[in-house]
Amino acid sequence: MGRTLQAAMMSAIMFLASQAWAGGHDTPPPFDPSLIDAELTAEIEEIVLGMAARWNSQDYQTVLEMWDKNVDVPVYLAEEQAGWFIGWEALNKYFTPSSAGGIIDVMRFQIYDVRAVPLADDLAIGVWEHQFDMKTIFGKPIGERVRASGIFRKTSDGWRFVYYAESPKTPLIAIEEAFQNQLSDGWDEFYKEAKEKKKALKNKN
Repeated sequence: MGRTLQAAMMSAIMFLASQAWAGGHDTPPPFDPSLIDAELTAEIEEIVLGMAARWNSQDYQTVLEMWDKNVDVPVYLAEEQAGWFIGWEALNKYFTPSSAGGIIDVMRFQIYDVRAVPLADDLAIGVWEHQFDMKTIFGKPIGERVRASGIFRKTSDGWRFVYYAESPKTPLIAIEEAFQNQLSDGWDEFYKEAKEKKKALKNKN
């Protein structure tokens, strides 16, 4: 298949996908800012940043310090895993350095746009995005922007995780973003100028 035909097919797929989402995936769904509890968000953000700091320390087992030790059944969904981790045995095994640290060379988390809403006096849900960068001992560095969420319970030590989930975007959106990330600098300005030139040529004819 020629490159021109491939590009045309990809454009058509992306166009149909964006139309199906009524406005395109790049436009976040609207929400009422009054629904976001600013004080609660600051408290939850502190915990999420604490989790990231523990990942960045490369001592992955310390991430569990951000979890409520009294929750009977913690639940964790990692994007790279085939299924859920349910219960302390599964969670402890996932964070054990002997299993994770043997393959991972270096890992980094950067947290963005934390928002939180209360579920009850001692329960809250938080949502955020994080930039995930990693290098395995076998490969080159890779990076990814991931949506994530958590349910938190207020304990004597402050808010702590009882549930965590990472929510990657669909393959179609990931492919589209990969193409968008390869646009050269200055594309937006060039696009606007080119559209004006086309408009002028149309009026001239």
